[in-house]
Amino acid sequence: MVSVLSLLVLGAALTAIERGTSTYVITVVQIVTFVVVGSFSLGMMVLCSRRST
Repeated sequence: MVSVLSLLVLGAALTAIERGTSTYVITVVQIVTFVVVGSFSLGMMVLCSRRST
């Protein structure tokens, strides 16, 4: 849930940040990181739930 909230906040902030600044780059890196970690976590939860049944 924290990751989803963070993605929403970062997405909203991304529209207010000037492109090309270090803040913009860090925000994009954080968004990509949250998406990768979230996808991996979701995939592992699905895999584990399928194996347990």
